Amino acid sequence: MTELATYKMILYSDSTYMYPVDSLAYTNYGDTTFFYEKFQLDGYFRIHCDYSSDFEEGMLKNGQKIGTWRYFDENKLLFGIENYNDMSELHGEWIYYRYINGKFIRDRIFHYVHGNKEGIQKEFYESGALAFCCELDSNGAYINNYLVLYENGDTVYYENFGSSSTGWLKEYNITHGKDVIWEGQLINKKREGWLYSYATDSKTNQRVLYGKSLYKNDTILYQVIYPEKDEKYKGSNIDSITGIYKYDNNEYSVPAPNQIIYYYKGKILGVEKKSSYF
Repeated sequence: MTELATYKMILYSDSTYMYPVDSLAYTNYGDTTFFYEKFQLDGYFRIHCDYSSDFEEGMLKNGQKIGTWRYFDENKLLFGIENYNDMSELHGEWIYYRYINGKFIRDRIFHYVHGNKEGIQKEFYESGALAFCCELDSNGAYINNYLVLYENGDTVYYENFGSSSTGWLKEYNITHGKDVIWEGQLINKKREGWLYSYATDSKTNQRVLYGKSLYKNDTILYQVIYPEKDEKYKGSNIDSITGIYKYDNNEYSVPAPNQIIYYYKGKILGVEKKSSYF
């Protein structure tokens, strides 16, 4: 449900945003259509919202964002830049900044082509040091160089996926370089074989294997989850839970397992069709 919000738009004579010529206040009353699209506005606008002191400015054409849009915080400090083409698609660099200890620090630099991430993508540590760099093709698949760095510049992980997106992928919590979220094999842009997922144990605060999933041709077949030691099933200890997936030709949504099996030391404790684990 869309939250009730009032927007104030100020029309300026040009891109210097020095000379206001008109203004508009609009309350959406649950309307999901962007107000500037609703009124097909044209010109250089600065847009404020009543629930935030942040504001944005850029050009509208027939109610669509085009060109460069900039985003400012309550102190009028720039924290974001987006670039749009004439079709109002994100196109070019998308940059997000943050201010730390009075310094202007890059946080993320993404590159878009016709509304989709494509090309070189970067993320940074709070110090401004590069944390992550990769390249995506037009379908969003990893290609060529994939690099994760420690804050001192040392390499955490490197892979070259080439143009076919083939290699071993490790996805990290980027600003905590040792924390692998999951890893597994990509072959021709598709997940193949076992993919391994990791989590932080709430008792030891150590990274542990949380689960693994078996893929064939980018389709999940089995999933195994390893719960924490005090997890139980109907009062009995469990040490693993397996989900089994089946498909039909009409299933295009995110899959859910058709069968869940609870184990302890290799013994089946129970079988269900649904579980909060999946």
